Amino acid sequence: MKKLIWIICGLVGFAMLIPIICLCRIYMTCGNLDRNTVIQVLIGSDPITKHSPDGQYYFVTEVWRRKDSKKDAYLCVLLKIFDKSGKLIQEINTHASDVHRWEALWKKNNTILMKSSDIGDYEYEQQKEGVWRKKDITNH
Repeated sequence: MKKLIWIICGLVGFAMLIPIICLCRIYMTCGNLDRNTVIQVLIGSDPITKHSPDGQYYFVTEVWRRKDSKKDAYLCVLLKIFDKSGKLIQEINTHASDVHRWEALWKKNNTILMKSSDIGDYEYEQQKEGVWRKKDITNH
């Protein structure tokens, strides 16, 4: 019986460590404990890589988690576009919050579709000079 009590105490003690570890991770990552940050750190999105249909480009989506000079980017989805050799072509702050639902996908070889439940739907089209520009398609 004593052995069973020690096992139960050990399991309960270990179970109490999990929330403490999570809170430490949140504090070290974000520096504050607001509700959205807690959710984001615990279940945040991992970077996603998707290749264009013709394989000439790929993009990586990341979530800006650092609180620094890019104040308008915190917890926003960043879209990093690369050529097939891995050279960064352009980094775009989509202003889509990772706290809301979003999805990025290739529509065509030179068009990325960004769907967001908080800011609407946008396309990023590659221009003739190689720059990617945003186009609002929410009400089209």
